[in-house]
Amino acid sequence: MHQFFKMLRLSKVSEQMRILAFSDIHRRLSAITNLRNKALRADIVICCGDLADFGHGLRRVCEELRGIHELFLVIPGNNERPEQLKGICEEFGWIYLHGKTFKFGEFSFAGVGGSTTTPFNTPFELSEEEIEGILRPFEKVKNLILISHSPPFKTKVDEFIFGVHVGSKAIREFIEKNQPILNLCGHVHERAGFEDRIGKTRVINTGRDGIIVEI
Repeated sequence: MHQFFKMLRLSKVSEQMRILAFSDIHRRLSAITNLRNKALRADIVICCGDLADFGHGLRRVCEELRGIHELFLVIPGNNERPEQLKGICEEFGWIYLHGKTFKFGEFSFAGVGGSTTTPFNTPFELSEEEIEGILRPFEKVKNLILISHSPPFKTKVDEFIFGVHVGSKAIREFIEKNQPILNLCGHVHERAGFEDRIGKTRVINTGRDGIIVEI
């Protein structure tokens, strides 16, 4: 029955789709009520990673998010262990998008979780080469919406304190070359809600308050 309602909604996608995307809850359960209210107006809900803190509290947050929407796409941030999050997604009927694509109407969503290396030794950090390898199969995907935890490098959405840019060069290069319709990301809390463009691609750092995007 759950899958039936997913397919029913797919068949009703109009020319304008409404996406709720968020990131970086970090165990703040108070953020979830707001997200649930926004989800009522969305065709699809996306988590861009970092539900937990250094791997702690993941299941509790996921329990609170359970039932937020019949179409919920999730990638791990650098604070989740991918295998743990994948297991919860399978249990709850969510779509685990890391390294995969998901077709919704005329659009294809592709996910790359984790972050580039940090000084904090968080649970899921990747080299630029590893990120590039995850992105490579998405190069020929049409009508692509890229979901990443790390933002693209040297943009308005990846600037940390003192003007230091901490985004992924591999993600930026992929966007420059392939020009997806949209890149939804997170990771840099100071840039939550900020937007930028790389060529024709709209890039948004979604943040824990979430943002509704219409495309």
